[in-house]
Amino acid sequence: MIRLIFNRVLAFVIFAHSLNALAADPSLLWKTHESEHFLIHYPQDLQHFVSKVDHLSARSHGELSKYFKWTPKKKTHVVLLDEVDQANGFASPIPNNSMTLYMQPPTQGELLAFDDWLEMLIHHEYTHILQVDKVLDLPSWLRSVFGRFILLFPNALHPNWFQEGLATYQETDDKKQVGRGQSDVFQMMMRQETLAGIKPLSRVNTVAAHDWPFNSAYLYGVYFFRFIRDVYGEQAIKDLVDNYSENILPYQVNSNPRRVTGRTLEQLWPEFDRYLKGYFEPQIKRIEKEKQNNFEALNSSHLTYGTLSRGEGEDIWYSAIDSSQGVNLYQYKNGQENTIIKLNSLAGLDVNNNEHILISQLEQCDQFSKYYDLYLFKNSELTRLTHCGRYRMAKWISDSRIVALRFVGGIARLDMLNDKGSLIEVVWQGKAGEIMSAFDVSESGDIAASIKFGKTPWNLYQWQSKVWEPLTQDRFLQTDPKFFEGDLYFTQSQIGQLEAFKLNLENREKTRLSNSISGIKQVLPHSTLQASALKYSSKGYTLVDLELGSYSDFYEKPVSAKTEPLNVELNLEQDKSYNPLPSLMPSYWLPVLINDGNLQEVGFFTSGNDALAVHSYIAQVTYEKHHKRPLGNLSYMYNRRWLLGLNQGLLSASSTEDISELKTQLFAGFTLPYIQVENSFYPYIAYIYSQTEFISEELNLSEDFNFKDNWLAAGVIYDGLRSSLNAGGASSGWQTSFSIEDADTVDNTKAQGQVIGTSIRNYHTFSWGHTLAQRLFVGAGIGTQSTSDFQLGGSRSAPYVGPGIQLKVRDYALRGFNDNLTELKGENSFIYSLEYRLPFSWFDHNLMVPPVGISGWSLRSFLDNGTAWDRGESINNVFTGVGAELIADNTLFYYLNLRLRVGVAKGITTQGSDMAYIEIGGAF
Repeated sequence: MIRLIFNRVLAFVIFAHSLNALAADPSLLWKTHESEHFLIHYPQDLQHFVSKVDHLSARSHGELSKYFKWTPKKKTHVVLLDEVDQANGFASPIPNNSMTLYMQPPTQGELLAFDDWLEMLIHHEYTHILQVDKVLDLPSWLRSVFGRFILLFPNALHPNWFQEGLATYQETDDKKQVGRGQSDVFQMMMRQETLAGIKPLSRVNTVAAHDWPFNSAYLYGVYFFRFIRDVYGEQAIKDLVDNYSENILPYQVNSNPRRVTGRTLEQLWPEFDRYLKGYFEPQIKRIEKEKQNNFEALNSSHLTYGTLSRGEGEDIWYSAIDSSQGVNLYQYKNGQENTIIKLNSLAGLDVNNNEHILISQLEQCDQFSKYYDLYLFKNSELTRLTHCGRYRMAKWISDSRIVALRFVGGIARLDMLNDKGSLIEVVWQGKAGEIMSAFDVSESGDIAASIKFGKTPWNLYQWQSKVWEPLTQDRFLQTDPKFFEGDLYFTQSQIGQLEAFKLNLENREKTRLSNSISGIKQVLPHSTLQASALKYSSKGYTLVDLELGSYSDFYEKPVSAKTEPLNVELNLEQDKSYNPLPSLMPSYWLPVLINDGNLQEVGFFTSGNDALAVHSYIAQVTYEKHHKRPLGNLSYMYNRRWLLGLNQGLLSASSTEDISELKTQLFAGFTLPYIQVENSFYPYIAYIYSQTEFISEELNLSEDFNFKDNWLAAGVIYDGLRSSLNAGGASSGWQTSFSIEDADTVDNTKAQGQVIGTSIRNYHTFSWGHTLAQRLFVGAGIGTQSTSDFQLGGSRSAPYVGPGIQLKVRDYALRGFNDNLTELKGENSFIYSLEYRLPFSWFDHNLMVPPVGISGWSLRSFLDNGTAWDRGESINNVFTGVGAELIADNTLFYYLNLRLRVGVAKGITTQGSDMAYIEIGGAF
């Protein structure tokens, strides 16, 4: 039974998350290209990708539909996006099969193990579509009746690692040496996991774990399926999917493999561990044959780092993720790390002779776009140089000129800029399929880069006479080049190792400088014998001082023959303008049956959104038999800015008489935000129409019992909060809001006047990870008469945790006091709360069955102060409560996060009480 009824207080969030950077921009000119199995939606400036996406999607369908023995009944939507400077994609079966592809190629990390980026991406995402969409037997029959309801997708109810592991397994081709499953980076990472002892299954089940590595779902998942293939055969993988496709009882994940392997997942895990030890034993023995480099750990307090850059003398500048402080710019000087300034993201850095720091970090460009932009840090100030520039990496070519790499529409370009960020000239304009990973500029102005031209392997090139001259010609991934004293230092990945190398630029002789059981991510030489480097471990990266050596080169494999890039051109002139209606139509329905003794309702519930996620809705339609009235609930959102809603519901007003309460609510809201990674503003206006009337089939009721509670509201929210891993939420910054709600101009028969509300929140995390959190709320009724009172008391959780709009919220918690005290009710209110929060202790353990887990816990102590008073009264008493709370973050169904507060509170002033409570959500 499903019933959606708005709270009588009407404390609803109009925009829970006002903006979504992953959504498509509806202002672009969208077109749709239709093929046999796909509907490809693209903006006009990505038209050059359509032919290739069409061809690769058809090829993946041909291979994967045979593998899974499944073809979706309807065509799969494919959305091409270029709004985020990240290599990514995602797939969903709800409400329709849909893949979203970012056209930005990867430039770092394990994703570089591709022959063609789009080919690997499409194959990965379409694996998700076919695996999750496949359904057999009883679930298939139920889906034919009720449609695409999530519980009728058995394969969607696996833990995340199972789904991502299978997709990563399918993207991998050992013979072609593409895909993360065979990549040297993944081999390095999984080898370290094996040496340290692999994580328990309960940890890998957790979707958003709080320890390293962050990509455990992909890493453990792909090696698990390689284990199944090598031990039980390829058919066993297919059987795992087939068997679960007919499962009607959800979350029987643990027992599913028993039919194929004779063991449950939990029983397979120790066998998987033994497999990994055997798999990596030859690599470990080979590496240990040669002496490993001596090194000194300089800093191991961060999880991962951005690029390293040399400053004055032996100073090192870098960005890093700190579990308590988030992302910061750091300087390592004289054996000590100094925190300089907060950053938006891990960043590329470069330092010139004047100690001016050039920073490339993510920044919000508009509602839908998040791009890399350049900043200059000098004289302790951070100045933004570009706006929506899309410069992923930049280097000083002189003290006043910059060379910067940008990608627009998936096409690379090197620009020459001045120190104000203005374009001087285009140095190099790449073509489709030409991808630059990293580059460096020498003191004399030479440029060296790691580039992949089409389907040729990654190699190092030098820019000479306006062409790229190859410095290396082999099939090994070489990246992060760095000029130093006439040589080019870089990292190379091969046969499971990531090591430091140097190339003599005169004779092109290559020398391996390191041998490590873990791996070297970056090398920053400060002499021919010593270098700073990032050394990998199972707990993250460590900044080290590395003693460089001379080691035998890896055995050379022949250079792969150059393959011509895919050249398929389709006639797109017949492509139609994007029409949201076909994908917006309901794809499922659920019956609604309600009987409270007096009233009986019957109807259905559904929801949906279009392929671009521009339009979304939730709808419930019922018919009440006693009063013979149609009822409904409809919420519609457009462009993450507009929300419209209509709700009409019946409640029994009396258990003995034939009287019912009919409540009709209409609401509308609009926001036009100004968004940045930090310091965003959300101005809004909203309107509520709420009418209550009492009806009876037998009695003639007076209209005096009916009333309207209508409000017009406007306000603005400022959000400058930052979060960190150990805080489990906001850790620093300010968030403020101001609103005014008016009852006089909208025919309100229940209340009069206006209500002003101001809320301020502030968080500060100290260097040891403890957080001081404060909240101030002031509410005031104004006008000739205000009759919409505030009520303080109780321990209720705050109804929102982001930059959302709330209307007509009058009840606020004041821990240590009951929530119905007349002394805490009035036209005006004041609340101040202070919390001292300890860092979270993270467990990240999630059971297979039942699918529940605990992520972590923390302790908090608090002091609450509040009061309420009417117009003309003075503030006589401030009510004070103190207490402590245990915060437990839990997970349900592998994906759903649920925070619990278990607290005790004591009111230490008049009317105070001793109370214990359990609440869902956060205090503020």
